[in-house]
Amino acid sequence: MKQYWLVLDPGTFLWVKGSKACAYSTIQHRIMRFSVTKKLNALVTDLLQIDNLYRTMLTDKDLSDFEIHGWVKELLSLGCAKLIPITKENKEVAVSLMPMLKVQDNLSYYKYTHNRQTDGCIMSNLHKLVVHLNGAQLGNNNWARQILFPKSLGVCDLDRASFFRFLYSMGYPHFLSEIVLVGCIWEYAEKKQLLEQLCELSTPISICCLERDFVTYMRRDLKSIYSKFSFYILINNYISDNRLIKDPQICYYFILSSEEDYEAAETLIVQYCLENYRLIPICTGKNLTFFENCIYLSEEELLNINLSKREIFAHQVINTNYFGVLTIAPDGKVYSGDMNEPAIGTIDESLYTIVYREMTEGHSWLRIRDQKPCCDCIYQWLCPSPSNYELAIGKPNLCHVKP
Repeated sequence: MKQYWLVLDPGTFLWVKGSKACAYSTIQHRIMRFSVTKKLNALVTDLLQIDNLYRTMLTDKDLSDFEIHGWVKELLSLGCAKLIPITKENKEVAVSLMPMLKVQDNLSYYKYTHNRQTDGCIMSNLHKLVVHLNGAQLGNNNWARQILFPKSLGVCDLDRASFFRFLYSMGYPHFLSEIVLVGCIWEYAEKKQLLEQLCELSTPISICCLERDFVTYMRRDLKSIYSKFSFYILINNYISDNRLIKDPQICYYFILSSEEDYEAAETLIVQYCLENYRLIPICTGKNLTFFENCIYLSEEELLNINLSKREIFAHQVINTNYFGVLTIAPDGKVYSGDMNEPAIGTIDESLYTIVYREMTEGHSWLRIRDQKPCCDCIYQWLCPSPSNYELAIGKPNLCHVKP
C-alpha cells in the first residue's frame, strides 16, 4: 500500500477550537475553514504534535475516503500543504516546522535584570510619548478615551520642567520614534520654552490639534515652528467654513459620527485633493448603528485578511495598537497606551520605573485576545488587537463572529 506525507507549509497556521478549525497561509493569504470530524481529528492532532514535524502519514486507503480526500485537496489547492509520496530515500526528509513564537525577552528576564539593577534593554520597548499639554475649547474627554483627541477645558497645563526631567530620566531618549503634543499648544503658557527644548531632540515631534485652533492661531506664530514639526489636524465640525491646506507635513484626521460626516469629509478630501488623511469613526453613545457599520468586523472581512507570520505572532504577545506608547495627562499622570485604564504612575518617577511597571504589572501593552469570547474563536489571532473603542464602549470585541 502506497504511503504519503501530508506536510503543512511552515508559513501555515493551524488552529483548532472545539469542533471548528482553520488553516491560514501567510504566504498565499488564504484561509480554509473546516469541521473537526472524528476522521479529521486524528489527522489534525497528529499534525499539531511538535515531534511529528508538522506532518502526518496517509495511505492510499486514507485518500480514497471522500472526506479525507476533499480535506487534503483543499489544503493543497490553497498552498497550505504538500503531499509527498514516501520512498526509502525520503522517508525522513519530508519535514516542516510549525510556526511557533519564540520570545527573546520575557517577564522573567526583565525581573532578573531589574533585581541586578540593570535595565535589560527594557527601554527598547518604549517607542512613543503622547503628551496632553492642556485642554481645548472644543475638546471632549469621552472622545479622548477612544482616539487621539484633546481633553476638555478645565484641566491645568502640564508642568514643563517635570516633563523634561521625566523625558531625560534615562539619559537622551534615543529609543523614542515620536513625541505627539495634544491640545491647544498656542494657549500653553510655556509654549516657547517647550518648543525650543523639543527642537534639541532628533526625535520627530508632531502637534495634534483641532482645526479650529489651527486656523485661529496659524497666523500668529505658526511659521516659526511649521518647518520643524508635523501636524495632525482634527476635523469634527463640518458646518463651519473648513479651510484646509494640502501639505506633506499635515495629516488630516476626519472624525466621523454619522453618514453625513462621512459624506462631508469625502467632499473636503476631493475639494482640496488631499492625500494625507485618515477617516476615524467615533462612538457618541447615540450612533451605534453607524459605529458598528464602520468598525465591526464581519466573517467575510476576516476571510479576506492579509497577515504575515510576524503580524500573527505579534497578535499573540502584544497589543499592536498601543504597545510601546505612554500617554501623559496635563496633571502629570502617566497612562500605558491610552487613558482607559488607571494611571500607571506619574512624571515624578523615571521612565524606566514606568516601563518596567507596565511590562510586569500593567494591563495595556500586553492586552491580547485571550479572554472570552475571543479565546474560543478560530479567528482569535487574525483579529486586530483589542482597541480603545472596546474599552470605551464596554464591549469585549468588535466583530459579528462572536458578538
